Amino acid sequence: WGNGEEGQTNVPAGVTSVSQVSAGQFHTCAINTDGSVACWGDNSRGQATPPAGLNLTQTVRSQAVQFTSVAPNPGAVGRTYTLLADGTTSGNAVTFSSLTTTVCTVVGATASLIQAGTCTVAADQPAGNGYSAAPQATQTFTVVAPQPQSISFTSIPPDPGLVGGSYTVTATGGASGNVVLFNSLTTSVCLVLGNTVTFVRIGTCRISADQNGTDFYLPALQQQQVFDINDVQSITFTSSPPSPAVVGGTYAVAATGGLSGNLVTFSSLSSGVCALSGNTVNLIGAGDCIVAADQAPGAGYLAAPRRTQTFNVIQPIPQIIAFTSSPPATAIVGGTYVVSLTGGASGNPIVLRSSTSTVCSVIGNIVTLARIGTCHITADQDGNAVYLRALQQEQIFDIHDVQRTVCRGTRSPSAL
Repeated sequence: WGNGEEGQTNVPAGVTSVSQVSAGQFHTCAINTDGSVACWGDNSRGQATPPAGLNLTQTVRSQAVQFTSVAPNPGAVGRTYTLLADGTTSGNAVTFSSLTTTVCTVVGATASLIQAGTCTVAADQPAGNGYSAAPQATQTFTVVAPQPQSISFTSIPPDPGLVGGSYTVTATGGASGNVVLFNSLTTSVCLVLGNTVTFVRIGTCRISADQNGTDFYLPALQQQQVFDINDVQSITFTSSPPSPAVVGGTYAVAATGGLSGNLVTFSSLSSGVCALSGNTVNLIGAGDCIVAADQAPGAGYLAAPRRTQTFNVIQPIPQIIAFTSSPPATAIVGGTYVVSLTGGASGNPIVLRSSTSTVCSVIGNIVTLARIGTCHITADQDGNAVYLRALQQEQIFDIHDVQRTVCRGTRSPSAL
């Protein structure tokens, strides 16, 4: 504007509701954001007198902010929440802040939930560009601390487990809804697939159970189940009992055992028939002898199942000698007699002897008649493990001499 010489007093029709005007060779004017007018320059042309039609008052527009993000319901300690809000088209940025910094903090557009309680966040849009500051918008929500979870095993492991076997492990967990996960902490001893535990070798098996957390539940504390894995061992008799086994005899019993390193021990389950001393079985009576073999546990091996060996023990069988030959009816000095007889089944020879060697002698089964008298011939047969020694038998007979007749008188002529 000015003295009008150049038409400065005529306000152009389009100059309304503007925030800034600058004009003139010798002056400059501006409308501030609060609506006031500031001019400066050469006043010699009447610039200090505004045209009557110029509205020097600018109306400041209001603006509003509203949250467009949905707050968690509830929020969980340790989590974050991204803040979103819409303002007006003023172009002024919306800024966020926390009104409860002990519960939640805000950096940029991210709210961090740090403690249980009530979190209130604010959204602001400052004045500018013809707009007044927007009224502060707030959003309030509850923040909760994650709850603990616990795991409890509901299955009982075998006591002990055996190599080659398996075990179905079960457990209950917390309310997060996440499954309880099982793992082996001793994979050289036992393996886990799903909830099946497989026993692979002797040792201590250690199974872990874990459950993940969620926004509202902490991960459960790991629980463990620990038990031993053993193997079996067996006994095999390597000796055979005598056949037949006879009272009075002995038998060296032998057996191999498992890998525990413990000795195989023997005992009698029929003490009236046989008795054990170390690994020697003494046969003391007729009947069934039952020998038991045991091996104690050790080195991760269970006690071996007892094995038994049973055999029959008999009394020794008697033998009988019987002469089958008869001495000569008239035994004459100088003669012989062939003796024959039968004995027992031991297979041992029958031995003949003379108990009157001055009257008769024996070589093999031939009796030589040496002189007048009574001849006593004995017969013996030894026993063995099965047969008793035969009772001695005796054959007795008399030995005579030949009777000679002496003639006395005249010899016949023919004899001369």
